[in-house]
Amino acid sequence: RYATKNNHTVSNVNQIHSELSILISKKHGISTRHLQDYLNWLLFLKKIKYRVKAEARVSFTYMESMKQVHTIAVRNITKLPMPIDLYQAYGAYHYGIFS
Repeated sequence: RYATKNNHTVSNVNQIHSELSILISKKHGISTRHLQDYLNWLLFLKKIKYRVKAEARVSFTYMESMKQVHTIAVRNITKLPMPIDLYQAYGAYHYGIFS
């Protein structure tokens, strides 16, 4: 068995190729524009398969992807707009800030 410095073999390459072929067949073909993204997704799935137990993969994947997209700090939470008008919701009760 021949292995490179990083311990990659021909069977590793064949395995990645077959996984990529399966992924492409599920997507009904791919565009060359998004080929790098498909490879990144395949690599991401392969990495979490070795690092995370099966029952925790969904939440781990969600948390890892959200970490790069959106960060919320405590100081930013107070600056977010309220989704509803509190006076309209609680004004008729005449207590608290509405008394």
